Amino acid sequence: MCGVVSEPKPLSVREWTCACGVTHDRDMNAAKNIHAAGRAEWLNACGGTASLSV
Repeated sequence: MCGVVSEPKPLSVREWTCACGVTHDRDMNAAKNIHAAGRAEWLNACGGTASLSV
């Protein structure tokens, strides 16, 4: 992850190539975010420290 923030894209754009040369997949990114959020909730329920970093 390079940290480049690009302009918003329509939902029809499922993947794109970043200025740094990396190809990003919108669905894979969403899956990683959902997984991290679910894991954070699970850790909170058990008294652990939550982190949303992927």
